[in-house]
This record gives sequence, C-alpha cells and structure tokens, in this order.
Amino acid sequence: SNLEEFIAAASSADRVLFNGLFDSRIPVLFARFPDIVRRGVWLPWGGDLYWHLYERESLRKEIETAFRRQFFGRLHGVATLIRGDYDLIKTWYQTPARYIESAPNIFRFESSDLDRIPCLRQKKNNIAIQLGNSGNPSNEHFEMFEWFSRLRRKDVTFYAPLSYGDRAYIESVIRRGRELFGERFVALTELLSYEEYNHHLASMDVLIFNHRRQQGVNNIAISLYLGTKVFLRSDVTTWPYLADKLKCRVFDTKTIPRLSIDALLEMPDWAREENRKNIAVLF
Repeated sequence: SNLEEFIAAASSADRVLFNGLFDSRIPVLFARFPDIVRRGVWLPWGGDLYWHLYERESLRKEIETAFRRQFFGRLHGVATLIRGDYDLIKTWYQTPARYIESAPNIFRFESSDLDRIPCLRQKKNNIAIQLGNSGNPSNEHFEMFEWFSRLRRKDVTFYAPLSYGDRAYIESVIRRGRELFGERFVALTELLSYEEYNHHLASMDVLIFNHRRQQGVNNIAISLYLGTKVFLRSDVTTWPYLADKLKCRVFDTKTIPRLSIDALLEMPDWAREENRKNIAVLF
C-alpha cells in the first residue's frame, strides 16, 4: 500500500527524488512509470553509482545494467556534490539528465561543535593514522597494510573503522592487521555517536583513504576542517573537487610507499588553516 501511495503522489508531483539505487528492483519497477522518472532527480550515494565495478559479470548484471540505462536515460537530473560523479554517469549511461550541484548529506552537527574539540593531536606521544572508513573491500586495506608492513616504529598506531560492511572482509582485515602490527592496530568495530567519532577524528594525525572511487566525503571534510593531513587517490572524482574547486591541500596515496613517517606527517600550519577555511563551505 505504501508503494501505491507513493506512485499516486509521484504521479502528480512536480519533482520526484530518488536517493540510493542499491536495490535493482527500483529501475525495474519504474520502467512502468516513465512519466514519473522524467520528473525524477537521482541523488547518488556512492556505492549505487559504482555498483557495477564490484558485481561479477553475469546475465543478471547485463539485465540490471539495461534497466539502469533506461532509467537514467529518462531522468530529469542527477544531483551530486562532485561534478566528476555526474561526468562518470554520462560516460557510463549516456544519459541526457542535467547536472544539479547539491550536498550529498546534511551534517548532524554544527561546525561550531568541531571548533570546541581540543586539538588532541598535540596531547599524546604516539602517532595516529586512520586507514579507511568502513569494512567495505573498496577501502583497499590490504594494499595499505603492505605500505607499512616493514614499519617497526612503536610510536605509530593504525586505526581502522570497521563497524559496518562485509563481515568476512572485516574479520580478514582485523586478522591481518593484528598479524602485522599487533597492539599497534586498533579495529573500531562499534558504531560511535557523531560526537564520539568527531573526537576520534580529531585525534588522528593522518587520514588515508585508498578507495578507488568517491567515498567517505564527510570523513574527509571533517578531517580537513580539523586540520588533519589527508591522503586519497588522485584518480578518484573527490580529488579534483577538493584540490581544484575548493583549493584544499590533499596528498596522493601513490606517494606513500616512498615516504618516511616524518615525511608522511609533514604539513605546514598555514596549509592546515587554508584547508579549514576552504572546506568550511560544506558546513
């Protein structure tokens, strides 16, 4: 009955918003309602945009791709924060949908809440490095482990948020992290409140996101606002958005294997302050 109510309301609406197309049944269902889709705007979440990169080739994938191509081809628009994500949609699905710039999420707190967090990095003796943001294989934890596998410094601790994602993958990450780093590897397996997680991010010296697609924008934004040094891949759509449009100083993960820990940490205070000022537009 909820679906019937939605179809009835959407049929008379000026605009219909679709957020998250993780479920393949949505493009299939709305193949019967082209007029609704033509008034639709899709707000991609991330995984729903890049889903085909992780789906193995099969007849089911071919059929789903065909329905998605039809769905995207009828849309009025695609609303994303990062223009590069829209450009990928155009390339992959040849959609005539217009680009609409919008925020991907609303922060559940004010930037002033971040201002009140003490600079925890200056109040500890160890170096804290965060690896990724979830238990999804797209974090590429094992490649990051390889970069630091020969590190013997006891003052470096690696933190990996693993409170959600693929359970088997999470267990393998924890097992390998402890094999390589022992107590210097900390798996965050419990969901934290926004306040708790923001305090955790404030205690990190370096944030490393090795995803091969746009992911974790909120983690990155909060970390840049807090003055943390952020590494991500330069070939993901997040890079030109941050570096070129917002003029933030971010660093390429491909340089990490050549860096000492001191070089990994090195970042002038003026650059941290510039990042804070430039990323503030998202708050």
